[in-house]
Amino acid sequence: MSFPYDELPVGLGAPRNFVDWCLGGRPATAVDVPVRERLFRRAGPHWPEPPLRTLLSAGKGSADLRVRMVLFLLFAQSFAVGVNGVPTTTANWAKLLGLPLGRDHRASSFRRINVARVALIRQQWIQPARGGLITLLDPATRHPYRPETEHDNLSRRLRRGEFLLAHSSRSARTHPEHWELKPVAVPAELWANGWVTALSGRALVAYLVLLNHRRDNGISTVPKIRTHQYGLNADLWASAVRELERRLLVRTHNLGQSGVVTRIGYEIRDDRPQKPALS
Repeated sequence: MSFPYDELPVGLGAPRNFVDWCLGGRPATAVDVPVRERLFRRAGPHWPEPPLRTLLSAGKGSADLRVRMVLFLLFAQSFAVGVNGVPTTTANWAKLLGLPLGRDHRASSFRRINVARVALIRQQWIQPARGGLITLLDPATRHPYRPETEHDNLSRRLRRGEFLLAHSSRSARTHPEHWELKPVAVPAELWANGWVTALSGRALVAYLVLLNHRRDNGISTVPKIRTHQYGLNADLWASAVRELERRLLVRTHNLGQSGVVTRIGYEIRDDRPQKPALS
């Protein structure tokens, strides 16, 4: 299936048009994107870093591009239109990723995209195909990434229960289908309104972590074992949360003392992704 836009508009119009194409005209306000835990969490402290965390080691500018590119591909492949890969040009990638395309910057932006693309191919994140298609791969299986359905989730929970009856929880960590919990539901507006384009890679990963720990009261409490679970040390976490606060996506609350430790709660503002990030 070909991409319907020869050239995406500059600015907020690029991610909006991309999302419209993926959703087939459905409003983004009515859609959540399921993101598998295996992308940003690991089974135990002795396992390799979570896949998205490894991208943050590339250096700030390169990391931001790689995380954004992965998330845009993930979005498309979460819907039928992108299951066989995502067709788009380098110029369109520049607009989706928030890179300048003026006469003095175009060559530099194209070079940065090509460097990011080569790095993702080398790390087995993406697979190019004929016709300019790019396919996001599942880091656990190296097969094309696909979202988890409710049927998949129920089947995995049943298999996990059967496995744990016969094996230890430590053994379960060797298979994502046994230790993963339900995918995180991320609002499609995060893409449509330019937040994936505007936020840094570390802030995007931290946002997924907060959604993963969200309680029924809307408050997320993230334990210190996040260093092991998500590979986010104290400095990286603090920097990411400050950015989310500055962008008004998250509010922090002092939940009182637990021994000598001050407990912090994170309130995710559902109204904020509904507003443009680039305005």
